Amino acid sequence: MEMDIDFDLRTIAISIGIDGVDEVVRREEPVVIGKANMKMLGSMGHVLVRFWEAQRVLMKKGGKEVEGLEVWLEGAPEFRNVPDGFGVLLRMTPSGLKLDGVLGEGGDGANGSIWPALLRLPGLRGFWEQQLRGSVLETLLSVTPQAWLVDPTPLPPGSVTAGLDVGSWADFGGQTDEFSLSSRWEAPGDFRAAGDLELTKALAAFPEERTVLTRALVNAEPGFVVATYRVDEKGTSLVEAVQLSRDEAGKWMAAPVTGK
Repeated sequence: MEMDIDFDLRTIAISIGIDGVDEVVRREEPVVIGKANMKMLGSMGHVLVRFWEAQRVLMKKGGKEVEGLEVWLEGAPEFRNVPDGFGVLLRMTPSGLKLDGVLGEGGDGANGSIWPALLRLPGLRGFWEQQLRGSVLETLLSVTPQAWLVDPTPLPPGSVTAGLDVGSWADFGGQTDEFSLSSRWEAPGDFRAAGDLELTKALAAFPEERTVLTRALVNAEPGFVVATYRVDEKGTSLVEAVQLSRDEAGKWMAAPVTGK
C-alpha cells in the first residue's frame, strides 16, 4: 500500500488551517520519536480495527444500554466494513502521540467527535470492557481527547460530570482556548470555540442538533505522524510511518520514524 503524502498533507492543512500545501520533501534520515511512541504505532492499527468492530456492535444495539443514548446514535452515517488498508494521522504533543483522525475510507463515520465522548461515558464502561481488551481500551483513552455529550438532561443531585467536575452546564464556564464544540458526526477539528454563548445555543438546540464538547489537543513540534496499515487474514500490520513537519523556511518535510 503506497502512502499518498500529498493527500495526507491536504488533510493536515485543513485540520490546522493552512492552505496551499503543494510540495513535500522526502528525507532518508529517520527521526527518533521514542520507543514508547513506536510501540504504540505498531499496535494502533489493531486497536482501531477492534474499536470499529465494537462501534458496529453498539450501533446495532441502538444505544439501549444507557437511558437517553438512542437519540445520540440515531441518524448515524453508514459504517463500512474494515478496509484492506487505511491511514492514521496523529499529532505530536507533550504527552505523546494523539489520534487526530483516520484517512481514507476507514474514516467514514469513525472520526466523529461522539466516539471519544462515548468511550468515556460511565454508563458504557461495561460495554467497552466487554468488547475490548483492557489494553485496547486503555490505548484508546490515552490517544483520544477528553469529550462530553452536550445533553441538557439534569444530573442526579450531588453528581458531577466526570472529567469536568461540574454539577450542571451552568457551572461549566468554558474557556474558548481549551474546549471546542462540534456536531457529533463531525471530526473534533471541525469545531467552533466553546464560549458560554455557544454552549447555551448548543443546549437549546438539543435534540434537533446534538453537540459534543471536546478538550483541545495541545500540539507541539515537530508536528504530525502519518502511519499506514494493511489488514489481511494475518491481522493488522504497520506498513509505513513518517513524521511530517516544516523546516525553518516553512517547507513540509517527510522523514521515516524510529524508536532508537
